[in-house]
Amino acid sequence: MAYIDFHTHLHQYADPDGCLAAMERADIMAVACSVDVPSYLATLALAERSRRIIPTFGIHPSRATEYAPRLEGLLPLLEAGSLIGEIGLDQRWWRQVPKRDQEAVFSWFLAHCAARDKYCVIHTKGAERRVLEMLDYYKVTKAVIHWYHGPNSVYRRLLDRGYYQTFGCELRYSWTVRRQLRQTPPELILAETDNPTAEKWLGGRLDGPELIGRVVLDIARTLGLRPELARLLIFGNAIRLLGGGMPALDVTKTSGA
Repeated sequence: MAYIDFHTHLHQYADPDGCLAAMERADIMAVACSVDVPSYLATLALAERSRRIIPTFGIHPSRATEYAPRLEGLLPLLEAGSLIGEIGLDQRWWRQVPKRDQEAVFSWFLAHCAARDKYCVIHTKGAERRVLEMLDYYKVTKAVIHWYHGPNSVYRRLLDRGYYQTFGCELRYSWTVRRQLRQTPPELILAETDNPTAEKWLGGRLDGPELIGRVVLDIARTLGLRPELARLLIFGNAIRLLGGGMPALDVTKTSGA
């Protein structure tokens, strides 16, 4: 049973050969998100070398101004993918990118995902309420919220809509994120690393694909589950989302070791 990292940026690794070898050793599958066209093409090239990689196409809000005037030219890339990401809004780290550009790009992707019934991986930093408004406007039913850290009132509404939630490196450092995990229905929990930069940004040292194992262990400890059960829960949720048909795992009668 593989670890599944549902949000990482494999195109950013300086040593792709080492990255792929580490994924093979540790039995890791990765949803490899892109942030623009070059990163998507680089991710596609990696995916051609390993069946462990699920490449996704998206335009990160930081790149919105570059792509907002030429969205229609991206349609072939958008149509080719069954899973979209990373897309969204950012009013915390990328406020210098005009809102109109961010929302134009995000709207274009959301309209496509709603029409084609596709899952999308969404960035929300500092714009959580607006993201929710836009998801509602476009009637998006299939979403994965990446690394949520915002108002709990909005988080509850995202859960009410049945959106999946990724949890990652910050679990080890943040009581707030651990609280969010505890209130998340088990069937909506996914694991991520946001590698190779997230853990180092938080002050840690690890940046390899193997970090997903620690994340799953942190999820297990937070929920009071045995590590192997947490791994099975996350694997089952990811496979079900990806179309594998696995039923949701009932963890209500389990306890930690």
